[in-house]
Amino acid sequence: MREKAGNNVQKVTIGKGIKEENAKLVGMINNVFASDDDSEFNFYKSLPKLYKEKYNPAIHNIVVREEGEIKGCVGLYYNNLTVNSMQLRCAGIGNVAVTPECRGKGYMGKCMNLALDEMIKNKTDLCFLSGQRQRYAYYSFEKGGQACNFFISMKNMQHAFGGAAKTDFKIRVLLPDDIKLLDSIYKLYISRMFRFDRPRNALYDILCSWSQKVYVLLRNEEFKGYFISTDEKSTVSELALVSDDDIKDVLLAMLESSKHSSFNISLPLFQKKLVLFLSDVAESFYLSSDECLSVFNFRHTIEVLLCFKASYTHLCDIDYTVLIHGKAGDENIHISIKNNDVKVFYTQSKPHFELAHLTALRLLFGISPLKIDIPADLSSVLPLPFYVAGADNV
Repeated sequence: MREKAGNNVQKVTIGKGIKEENAKLVGMINNVFASDDDSEFNFYKSLPKLYKEKYNPAIHNIVVREEGEIKGCVGLYYNNLTVNSMQLRCAGIGNVAVTPECRGKGYMGKCMNLALDEMIKNKTDLCFLSGQRQRYAYYSFEKGGQACNFFISMKNMQHAFGGAAKTDFKIRVLLPDDIKLLDSIYKLYISRMFRFDRPRNALYDILCSWSQKVYVLLRNEEFKGYFISTDEKSTVSELALVSDDDIKDVLLAMLESSKHSSFNISLPLFQKKLVLFLSDVAESFYLSSDECLSVFNFRHTIEVLLCFKASYTHLCDIDYTVLIHGKAGDENIHISIKNNDVKVFYTQSKPHFELAHLTALRLLFGISPLKIDIPADLSSVLPLPFYVAGADNV
Protein backbone atom coordinates (compact mmCIF):
# COMPACT_ATOMS: atom_id res chain seq x y z
CA MET A 1 0.00 0.00 0.00
CA ARG A 2 1.25 3.49 -0.83
CA GLU A 3 0.10 6.74 0.72
CA LYS A 4 0.71 10.28 -0.47
CA ALA A 5 2.26 12.63 2.11
CA GLY A 6 2.60 16.09 0.59
CA ASN A 7 4.53 15.58 -2.64
CA ASN A 8 5.99 12.27 -1.44
CA VAL A 9 4.53 8.79 -1.82
CA GLN A 10 5.21 6.66 1.25
CA LYS A 11 5.31 2.89 1.36
CA VAL A 12 2.87 1.69 4.04
CA THR A 13 2.75 -1.94 5.18
CA ILE A 14 0.46 -3.60 7.72
CA GLY A 15 1.11 -7.03 9.20
CA LYS A 16 2.48 -8.97 12.16
CA GLY A 17 5.56 -7.68 13.89
CA ILE A 18 8.84 -9.57 14.11
CA LYS A 19 10.98 -10.15 17.20
CA GLU A 20 13.73 -7.87 15.86
CA GLU A 21 11.24 -5.00 16.33
CA ASN A 22 10.66 -5.61 20.06
CA ALA A 23 12.59 -2.57 21.30
CA LYS A 24 11.22 -0.25 18.60
CA LEU A 25 7.64 -1.30 19.26
CA VAL A 26 7.85 -0.85 23.03
CA GLY A 27 9.62 2.48 22.58
CA MET A 28 6.85 3.69 20.28
CA ILE A 29 3.98 2.70 22.57
CA ASN A 30 5.81 4.13 25.59
CA ASN A 31 6.04 7.47 23.79
CA VAL A 32 2.39 7.42 22.69
CA PHE A 33 0.96 6.48 26.08
CA ALA A 34 3.31 8.79 27.97
CA SER A 35 2.18 11.76 25.92
CA ASP A 36 -1.48 10.82 26.28
CA ASP A 37 -1.76 9.91 29.96
CA ASP A 38 1.37 9.86 32.07
CA SER A 39 4.75 11.37 31.28
CA GLU A 40 6.50 8.50 33.11
CA PHE A 41 4.39 5.61 31.78
CA ASN A 42 6.52 2.59 30.88
CA PHE A 43 5.20 -0.71 29.54
CA TYR A 44 8.29 -2.61 30.69
CA LYS A 45 7.40 -1.74 34.28
CA SER A 46 3.62 -1.82 33.94
CA LEU A 47 3.27 -5.14 32.12
CA PRO A 48 6.49 -7.14 32.33
CA LYS A 49 4.56 -10.33 31.42
CA LEU A 50 4.08 -8.96 27.87
CA TYR A 51 6.88 -6.51 27.15
CA LYS A 52 10.07 -8.04 28.47
CA GLU A 53 12.39 -8.86 25.59
CA LYS A 54 12.16 -12.60 26.30
CA TYR A 55 8.40 -12.57 25.63
CA ASN A 56 8.88 -11.07 22.14
CA PRO A 57 6.05 -8.51 22.27
CA ALA A 58 6.36 -7.49 18.61
CA ILE A 59 5.29 -10.90 17.29
CA HIS A 60 2.00 -10.50 19.17
CA ASN A 61 1.27 -7.18 17.47
CA ILE A 62 -0.27 -6.10 14.21
CA VAL A 63 1.84 -3.15 13.15
CA VAL A 64 1.67 -0.35 10.59
CA ARG A 65 4.96 0.76 9.08
CA GLU A 66 5.72 3.82 6.99
CA GLU A 67 8.96 3.30 5.11
CA GLY A 68 9.80 0.56 7.60
CA GLU A 69 9.19 2.66 10.73
CA ILE A 70 6.45 1.55 13.13
CA LYS A 71 3.68 4.15 13.25
CA GLY A 72 0.83 2.18 14.81
CA CYS A 73 0.02 -1.15 16.40
CA VAL A 74 -2.59 -3.32 18.08
CA GLY A 75 -1.43 -6.01 20.52
CA LEU A 76 -3.25 -9.35 20.27
CA TYR A 77 -2.38 -11.70 23.13
CA TYR A 78 -3.95 -15.17 23.21
CA ASN A 79 -4.71 -16.87 26.51
CA ASN A 80 -6.90 -19.87 27.25
CA LEU A 81 -9.54 -19.67 29.98
CA THR A 82 -10.23 -22.89 31.88
CA VAL A 83 -13.71 -23.08 33.39
CA ASN A 84 -14.16 -26.26 35.41
CA SER A 85 -13.05 -28.93 32.91
CA MET A 86 -13.94 -26.88 29.80
CA GLN A 87 -11.93 -24.30 27.91
CA LEU A 88 -12.53 -21.03 26.11
CA ARG A 89 -9.95 -19.82 23.62
CA CYS A 90 -9.58 -16.17 24.54
CA ALA A 91 -7.52 -13.20 23.49
CA GLY A 92 -6.82 -9.82 25.01
CA ILE A 93 -6.25 -6.67 23.00
CA GLY A 94 -3.86 -4.05 24.34
CA ASN A 95 -1.40 -1.27 23.46
CA VAL A 96 -3.65 0.16 20.75
CA ALA A 97 -1.51 3.06 19.60
CA VAL A 98 -0.83 5.38 16.66
CA THR A 99 1.91 8.00 16.69
CA PRO A 100 0.53 11.57 16.96
CA GLU A 101 1.58 12.63 13.46
CA CYS A 102 -0.21 9.64 11.89
CA ARG A 103 -3.58 9.98 13.61
CA GLY A 104 -6.49 10.37 11.24
CA LYS A 105 -5.01 8.02 8.64
CA GLY A 106 -7.21 5.09 9.64
CA TYR A 107 -4.35 2.97 10.96
CA MET A 108 -6.11 1.98 14.18
CA GLY A 109 -9.16 0.76 12.28
CA LYS A 110 -7.07 -1.26 9.84
CA CYS A 111 -5.14 -2.94 12.66
CA MET A 112 -8.26 -3.64 14.70
CA ASN A 113 -10.04 -5.18 11.72
CA LEU A 114 -7.04 -7.38 10.95
CA ALA A 115 -6.99 -8.48 14.59
CA LEU A 116 -10.68 -9.40 14.37
CA ASP A 117 -10.10 -11.33 11.14
CA GLU A 118 -7.20 -13.23 12.73
CA MET A 119 -9.19 -14.16 15.83
CA ILE A 120 -12.13 -15.41 13.79
CA LYS A 121 -9.80 -17.41 11.53
CA ASN A 122 -8.10 -18.91 14.61
CA LYS A 123 -11.49 -19.90 16.07
CA THR A 124 -11.17 -17.63 19.10
CA ASP A 125 -14.24 -17.82 21.34
CA LEU A 126 -13.98 -14.50 23.18
CA CYS A 127 -11.84 -11.37 23.25
CA PHE A 128 -11.53 -8.70 25.96
CA LEU A 129 -9.94 -5.29 26.28
CA SER A 130 -9.92 -2.21 28.48
CA GLY A 131 -10.98 0.94 26.71
CA GLN A 132 -13.68 3.41 25.84
CA ARG A 133 -17.01 1.71 25.31
CA GLN A 134 -18.28 3.65 22.29
CA ARG A 135 -14.87 3.74 20.63
CA TYR A 136 -14.58 -0.04 20.61
CA ALA A 137 -18.23 -0.67 19.79
CA TYR A 138 -17.21 0.04 16.17
CA TYR A 139 -15.23 -3.20 16.35
CA SER A 140 -17.96 -5.36 17.98
CA PHE A 141 -17.02 -4.80 21.65
CA GLU A 142 -19.41 -4.03 24.50
CA LYS A 143 -19.07 -3.66 28.27
CA GLY A 144 -19.65 -6.90 30.13
CA GLY A 145 -18.60 -9.15 32.95
CA GLN A 146 -19.40 -8.49 36.58
CA ALA A 147 -17.20 -7.30 39.42
CA CYS A 148 -18.39 -6.87 42.99
CA ASN A 149 -16.58 -3.94 44.57
CA PHE A 150 -16.40 -3.61 48.36
CA PHE A 151 -15.38 -0.63 50.51
CA ILE A 152 -13.83 -1.81 53.80
CA SER A 153 -13.03 0.63 56.62
CA MET A 154 -11.37 0.33 60.01
CA LYS A 155 -14.35 1.93 61.73
CA ASN A 156 -16.67 -0.54 60.10
CA MET A 157 -14.54 -3.50 61.20
CA GLN A 158 -14.69 -2.28 64.80
CA HIS A 159 -18.46 -2.64 64.68
CA ALA A 160 -18.47 -5.83 62.61
CA PHE A 161 -15.85 -7.73 64.64
CA GLY A 162 -15.58 -5.81 67.90
CA GLY A 163 -12.98 -3.21 68.76
CA ALA A 164 -10.62 -5.70 70.41
CA ALA A 165 -10.48 -8.14 67.46
CA LYS A 166 -6.93 -9.18 66.57
CA THR A 167 -5.30 -11.71 64.26
CA ASP A 168 -2.08 -13.71 64.13
CA PHE A 169 -2.01 -13.52 60.32
CA LYS A 170 1.01 -11.72 58.89
CA ILE A 171 1.43 -10.07 55.50
CA ARG A 172 4.60 -9.55 53.52
CA VAL A 173 5.52 -8.57 49.98
CA LEU A 174 6.32 -11.40 47.58
CA LEU A 175 9.78 -11.15 46.03
CA PRO A 176 10.88 -12.69 42.72
CA ASP A 177 13.22 -15.15 44.48
CA ASP A 178 10.52 -16.47 46.86
CA ILE A 179 10.46 -19.76 44.99
CA LYS A 180 8.53 -21.82 47.56
CA LEU A 181 5.90 -19.13 48.00
CA LEU A 182 5.53 -18.78 44.22
CA ASP A 183 5.07 -22.55 44.05
CA SER A 184 2.35 -22.29 46.72
CA ILE A 185 0.61 -19.46 44.84
CA TYR A 186 0.74 -21.45 41.60
CA LYS A 187 -0.69 -24.55 43.27
CA LEU A 188 -3.51 -22.51 44.79
CA TYR A 189 -4.22 -20.69 41.53
CA ILE A 190 -4.48 -23.79 39.33
CA SER A 191 -6.98 -25.28 41.78
CA ARG A 192 -9.47 -22.52 40.90
CA MET A 193 -12.43 -23.41 38.72
CA PHE A 194 -12.20 -20.21 36.64
CA ARG A 195 -8.69 -19.32 35.58
CA PHE A 196 -6.69 -17.94 32.69
CA ASP A 197 -3.40 -19.63 31.88
CA ARG A 198 -0.57 -18.37 34.08
CA PRO A 199 2.58 -20.37 33.25
CA ARG A 200 4.72 -21.04 36.32
CA ASN A 201 7.87 -19.71 34.62
CA ALA A 202 6.19 -16.32 34.04
CA LEU A 203 4.09 -16.24 37.20
CA TYR A 204 5.85 -13.42 39.05
CA ASP A 205 5.72 -11.15 36.00
CA ILE A 206 2.02 -11.94 35.54
CA LEU A 207 1.12 -11.26 39.17
CA CYS A 208 2.91 -7.89 39.09
CA SER A 209 0.89 -6.60 36.11
CA TRP A 210 -0.02 -2.90 36.10
CA SER A 211 2.76 -2.11 38.60
CA GLN A 212 0.91 -3.89 41.38
CA LYS A 213 2.49 -5.78 44.25
CA VAL A 214 1.77 -9.28 45.47
CA TYR A 215 1.33 -9.90 49.19
CA VAL A 216 1.42 -13.31 50.83
CA LEU A 217 -0.68 -14.20 53.86
CA LEU A 218 1.09 -16.24 56.53
CA ARG A 219 0.16 -17.77 59.86
CA ASN A 220 3.18 -19.04 61.80
CA GLU A 221 5.09 -18.90 58.48
CA GLU A 222 2.55 -21.22 56.84
CA PHE A 223 1.16 -20.04 53.49
CA LYS A 224 -2.54 -19.13 53.76
CA GLY A 225 -3.13 -17.24 50.54
CA TYR A 226 -2.20 -14.10 48.66
CA PHE A 227 -3.63 -10.86 47.36
CA ILE A 228 -2.63 -8.42 44.64
CA SER A 229 -2.85 -4.73 45.35
CA THR A 230 -1.56 -1.28 44.63
CA ASP A 231 1.64 -0.37 46.43
CA GLU A 232 -0.21 1.27 49.32
CA LYS A 233 -2.76 -1.57 49.64
CA SER A 234 -5.60 0.82 48.90
CA THR A 235 -7.17 -1.35 46.19
CA VAL A 236 -7.13 -5.15 46.12
CA SER A 237 -7.69 -6.58 42.64
CA GLU A 238 -7.30 -10.28 43.47
CA LEU A 239 -7.68 -12.33 46.64
CA ALA A 240 -7.18 -16.10 46.91
CA LEU A 241 -7.18 -18.07 50.16
CA VAL A 242 -6.33 -21.65 51.00
CA SER A 243 -9.47 -21.56 53.15
CA ASP A 244 -12.14 -18.93 52.60
CA ASP A 245 -13.01 -19.36 56.29
CA ASP A 246 -9.94 -17.24 57.05
CA ILE A 247 -11.41 -14.09 55.49
CA LYS A 248 -12.00 -12.34 58.84
CA ASP A 249 -8.34 -12.76 59.81
CA VAL A 250 -7.28 -11.59 56.37
CA LEU A 251 -9.29 -8.36 56.63
CA LEU A 252 -7.88 -7.63 60.07
CA ALA A 253 -4.33 -8.29 58.86
CA MET A 254 -4.86 -6.01 55.86
CA LEU A 255 -6.07 -3.17 58.03
CA GLU A 256 -3.29 -3.65 60.59
CA SER A 257 -0.58 -3.57 57.90
CA SER A 258 -2.03 -0.82 55.71
CA LYS A 259 -1.16 2.88 55.84
CA HIS A 260 -4.81 3.57 55.13
CA SER A 261 -7.85 3.30 57.38
CA SER A 262 -9.85 1.85 54.50
CA PHE A 263 -9.41 -0.01 51.22
CA ASN A 264 -11.34 -1.47 48.30
CA ILE A 265 -11.62 -5.09 47.19
CA SER A 266 -12.83 -6.19 43.76
CA LEU A 267 -13.97 -9.81 43.34
CA PRO A 268 -15.96 -11.89 40.86
CA LEU A 269 -19.41 -12.92 42.04
CA PHE A 270 -18.48 -16.58 41.72
CA GLN A 271 -16.05 -16.29 44.65
CA LYS A 272 -19.29 -16.92 46.45
CA LYS A 273 -18.20 -17.42 50.06
CA LEU A 274 -15.99 -14.33 50.10
CA VAL A 275 -18.61 -12.19 48.37
CA LEU A 276 -21.30 -13.23 50.86
CA PHE A 277 -19.04 -12.48 53.83
CA LEU A 278 -17.85 -9.12 52.50
CA SER A 279 -21.38 -8.03 51.62
CA ASP A 280 -22.23 -8.36 55.33
CA VAL A 281 -19.26 -6.43 56.74
CA ALA A 282 -18.42 -3.85 54.04
CA GLU A 283 -19.41 -0.22 54.47
CA SER A 284 -20.77 -0.32 50.92
CA PHE A 285 -20.56 -2.36 47.74
CA TYR A 286 -21.67 -2.19 44.13
CA LEU A 287 -21.62 -4.19 40.89
CA SER A 288 -19.79 -2.96 37.81
CA SER A 289 -19.13 -4.05 34.24
CA ASP A 290 -15.61 -2.83 33.57
CA GLU A 291 -14.40 -4.97 30.69
CA CYS A 292 -15.10 -4.55 26.98
CA LEU A 293 -15.60 -7.91 25.32
CA SER A 294 -16.64 -9.51 22.06
CA VAL A 295 -17.70 -13.07 21.31
CA PHE A 296 -16.99 -14.94 18.08
CA ASN A 297 -18.45 -18.31 19.09
CA PHE A 298 -21.63 -17.66 21.06
CA ARG A 299 -22.73 -21.29 21.29
CA HIS A 300 -19.55 -22.56 22.92
CA THR A 301 -19.15 -19.49 25.14
CA ILE A 302 -22.74 -19.70 26.41
CA GLU A 303 -22.39 -23.43 27.07
CA VAL A 304 -19.15 -23.12 29.04
CA LEU A 305 -20.25 -20.18 31.17
CA LEU A 306 -23.78 -21.45 31.84
CA CYS A 307 -22.38 -24.83 32.92
CA PHE A 308 -20.02 -22.97 35.23
CA LYS A 309 -22.85 -20.91 36.71
CA ALA A 310 -24.85 -24.10 37.31
CA SER A 311 -21.91 -25.45 39.34
CA TYR A 312 -22.26 -22.81 42.07
CA THR A 313 -25.93 -21.76 41.96
CA HIS A 314 -29.29 -23.25 41.02
CA LEU A 315 -30.65 -22.13 37.64
CA CYS A 316 -34.27 -21.99 36.53
CA ASP A 317 -35.43 -24.47 33.92
CA ILE A 318 -35.50 -22.77 30.51
CA ASP A 319 -36.01 -23.83 26.89
CA TYR A 320 -35.34 -21.17 24.23
CA THR A 321 -33.90 -20.75 20.76
CA VAL A 322 -31.98 -17.55 20.05
CA LEU A 323 -30.71 -16.34 16.67
CA ILE A 324 -27.64 -14.14 17.10
CA HIS A 325 -26.27 -12.16 14.16
CA GLY A 326 -22.71 -12.35 15.42
CA LYS A 327 -19.56 -10.67 14.18
CA ALA A 328 -18.27 -14.06 13.02
CA GLY A 329 -21.61 -15.07 11.46
CA ASP A 330 -25.16 -16.05 12.37
CA GLU A 331 -25.70 -18.62 15.13
CA ASN A 332 -29.12 -20.16 15.79
CA ILE A 333 -28.71 -21.60 19.27
CA HIS A 334 -30.99 -23.69 21.47
CA ILE A 335 -30.47 -23.21 25.21
CA SER A 336 -32.01 -25.72 27.57
CA ILE A 337 -31.69 -26.07 31.34
CA LYS A 338 -33.52 -28.79 33.24
CA ASN A 339 -32.72 -29.70 36.85
CA ASN A 340 -29.52 -27.64 36.52
CA ASP A 341 -28.39 -29.72 33.53
CA VAL A 342 -27.31 -27.32 30.77
CA LYS A 343 -27.50 -28.12 27.06
CA VAL A 344 -26.57 -25.60 24.33
CA PHE A 345 -26.57 -26.63 20.66
CA TYR A 346 -27.17 -25.39 17.13
CA THR A 347 -30.66 -25.92 15.74
CA GLN A 348 -32.81 -25.24 12.68
CA SER A 349 -35.81 -24.42 14.90
CA LYS A 350 -37.54 -21.07 14.65
CA PRO A 351 -35.98 -18.67 17.17
CA HIS A 352 -37.89 -17.15 20.07
CA PHE A 353 -35.52 -14.15 19.94
CA GLU A 354 -33.35 -12.55 17.28
CA LEU A 355 -30.44 -10.42 18.47
CA ALA A 356 -27.81 -8.22 16.86
CA HIS A 357 -24.23 -8.79 18.02
CA LEU A 358 -23.97 -5.89 20.49
CA THR A 359 -27.48 -6.47 21.83
CA ALA A 360 -26.59 -10.10 22.51
CA LEU A 361 -23.48 -9.04 24.43
CA ARG A 362 -25.46 -6.56 26.53
CA LEU A 363 -28.09 -9.17 27.35
CA LEU A 364 -25.75 -12.10 27.99
CA PHE A 365 -22.92 -10.35 29.85
CA GLY A 366 -24.06 -6.94 31.00
CA ILE A 367 -25.83 -5.49 34.00
CA SER A 368 -28.50 -4.46 31.55
CA PRO A 369 -32.09 -3.13 31.59
CA LEU A 370 -32.67 -5.33 28.53
CA LYS A 371 -33.45 -8.11 31.01
CA ILE A 372 -36.70 -6.32 31.88
CA ASP A 373 -38.18 -7.16 28.49
CA ILE A 374 -37.45 -10.90 28.35
CA PRO A 375 -39.23 -13.76 30.14
CA ALA A 376 -38.46 -13.99 33.85
CA ASP A 377 -37.05 -17.52 33.66
CA LEU A 378 -34.51 -16.55 30.98
CA SER A 379 -33.70 -13.30 32.77
CA SER A 380 -32.97 -15.19 35.98
CA VAL A 381 -30.06 -17.17 34.51
CA LEU A 382 -28.31 -14.04 33.20
CA PRO A 383 -25.81 -12.47 33.12
CA LEU A 384 -23.24 -15.12 32.28
CA PRO A 385 -20.32 -15.15 34.73
CA PHE A 386 -17.20 -13.51 33.34
CA TYR A 387 -14.35 -11.68 35.04
CA VAL A 388 -10.84 -10.59 34.12
CA ALA A 389 -8.56 -9.94 37.09
CA GLY A 390 -5.97 -7.20 36.76
CA ALA A 391 -3.18 -9.76 36.49
CA ASP A 392 -4.81 -11.26 33.39
CA ASN A 393 -5.65 -8.01 31.66
CA VAL A 394 -3.58 -6.63 28.82
